[in-house]
Amino acid sequence: MKNKTKRFIKSLKNLGYMIKLSAKFAPLQYPLAVMDIVFDTVMPFADLLFPKWILDELTGEKRWEKILFYVIVWTAVNGVLLLLKALQWIFAGLYEQRCEVRENIHYGKIDSNMDYGRLENGAVLDEKNRIKNNIQLSYFAYNPLSSFITAIVQLVGYTYIIATLHPVVIIFLLLIIAAGSLLSKKRLKIQYAYQAKIARFQRRFNYLFGAMIGYSYAKEVRINKAAKWLAQKYGVETKEYMEVYSENQRKNFGADVLADLISFFQTIILYMYSALKLLAGSITVGSFSMYIGAISSFTNTFVSVVNQANKFKFVSDYIDSYKNYVNEGVPTHAAKGTQDIDFSTGRHEITFCNVSFKYPNTEKYVLKNVSVTIKSGQRLSVVGYNGAGKTTFIKLLCRLYEPTEGCILYNGTDISTLKYDQYVSLLSIVFQDYNIYSLSVRENICLAYNTIDEEVLRAIEQSGLSDKVKKLPRGLDTQVGKEFDPEGIEFSGGEGQKLACARAYLKNAPIVILDEPTASLDPVSESQLYERFNSIIGGKTAIYISHRLASVKFCDSVVVFVDGRIVEAGTHSELMETNGVYAQMFKKQAEYYIEADAAGKGEP
Repeated sequence: MKNKTKRFIKSLKNLGYMIKLSAKFAPLQYPLAVMDIVFDTVMPFADLLFPKWILDELTGEKRWEKILFYVIVWTAVNGVLLLLKALQWIFAGLYEQRCEVRENIHYGKIDSNMDYGRLENGAVLDEKNRIKNNIQLSYFAYNPLSSFITAIVQLVGYTYIIATLHPVVIIFLLLIIAAGSLLSKKRLKIQYAYQAKIARFQRRFNYLFGAMIGYSYAKEVRINKAAKWLAQKYGVETKEYMEVYSENQRKNFGADVLADLISFFQTIILYMYSALKLLAGSITVGSFSMYIGAISSFTNTFVSVVNQANKFKFVSDYIDSYKNYVNEGVPTHAAKGTQDIDFSTGRHEITFCNVSFKYPNTEKYVLKNVSVTIKSGQRLSVVGYNGAGKTTFIKLLCRLYEPTEGCILYNGTDISTLKYDQYVSLLSIVFQDYNIYSLSVRENICLAYNTIDEEVLRAIEQSGLSDKVKKLPRGLDTQVGKEFDPEGIEFSGGEGQKLACARAYLKNAPIVILDEPTASLDPVSESQLYERFNSIIGGKTAIYISHRLASVKFCDSVVVFVDGRIVEAGTHSELMETNGVYAQMFKKQAEYYIEADAAGKGEP
């Protein structure tokens, strides 16, 4: 009993929380919902009372003028209410569309602020889909709130009408409905569990369908004839979903059949009782019609009230999930990243102090006991084969992840305690998996930064894209990609990387990070890109991440990663003398370039 009371109090608190939140997103939905309550309350009772009066007149004094009056008033009442309701819904539809956009932006902001590691977690995304499917901030005033209030008001009216037939009828109906409410509660529990299962399917359906028809996948899908394969994958997902759906239907079947039998039994009993009262002359034909309508509506309305009351309990659970999701959206740095950075020193030194990292819910360390200092103005080359941990090293430095053990210092201060926006302003980064947006060339380079075209053109020149951009039909305003503009420009892989480099140039931050920036470039273009970077970096702190070693000649020191650990560190000359992992990598790559050069000259 105590647990039920606590749950009830918690549900009321969550309801209050949701009313405040939804009113903040869509304040006009509440007066619009009040109008709905008025319409949905008046119209059913008008449809009960006017037919009663008309039937009583037809079977009584048959005064045509009174019958005509009832018909005209009934028509006018319904006509006015239907017109007002239609106008209200037109306005409400437009208003709710705008609010829905705000709601999507709200969830987008949560996702964009969420820790990168959490955002990678599929379970977190499934939870978001489940929440959005079951509580809508823009519609909460309508469903379940106004639906519940409307049902309560209607129930009071139907109870009053039925009580005039005989008070015992109310007791009989309540006993019948009590049995139905238990079944309703059971069905809601089944539905709650079902929603948790199908959240994953909905996300998978959207992904696979997007892959089948999406522009970004179109080339590979066609050249590899993958459409049929994707359709089969979609079919497998559909089959698994149907199994879950069928299981849900089987669980509901018994409860549904029993509920229908109870409803049928109740209807037969009450029809017979009302008919006997009519034959005995205790009620008129019009009253018989009204009572039958009221009894039927009473049952449906009471079931609706019970369902909505039970639903509030489960909505409360979804609200708890929503609160948890919002809390998960608060980035780690928001709580402890409060310290201002002193930009006046001009010093930018990064130190990894015995840093280890493993992903949540895993036991394997991706990085283990990494310690290295990158001095202000130093150029560091981080090398290693694919999967050695180099990119994770950079993501930790960028505060996309938090170290599992150890700490990272900026000028001697733990970076997790620094204000996040100030810290990321220090970094210009070209990621290996950079993104090109279906926006203009200017927007692709500037992103959120407001700057003049001269600076954008300078960044383009530094990245080696000037000749390309000069030939574009609309210059910086040319759309990248043809997804939204048939005259848009398609960049090659190497050109796309240069575009990403232009962003880093434009930001002009004191710490420059290049994460495999030359993966799509040929050796000549690769060397030219590094030379350009080296010439403009000047006294900035620079970190080059690569499994190719062309950048090493521009660097002051090198660290070598193997299986998440730094196994060698030093200058190029020192590491060549030790003849370890680095020397072997360098010699193998040197042989490759010599062979490639010889093949190009036609030598055997």
